[in-house]
Amino acid sequence: MQDGVEPAGMGNIEKIMLVAGKAEELSLTVQKLSKALARGELEDLKNLLNEMKQCVAEIENHLNTLNLE
Repeated sequence: MQDGVEPAGMGNIEKIMLVAGKAEELSLTVQKLSKALARGELEDLKNLLNEMKQCVAEIENHLNTLNLE
């Protein structure tokens, strides 16, 4: 399955698992961001912020599609 693509009929459990995976990815990216900040690597900061933005958007997308009924 491609990142960001949900097959039709995906259940809440699968979506929550995707969110957990993306949250872990986001956490690792924040750690990398902290190291890049300490080193003053501006190009890395830009790339890492873009990665974080993408992770947050994917998490939001998965959460918005949960069936809470």
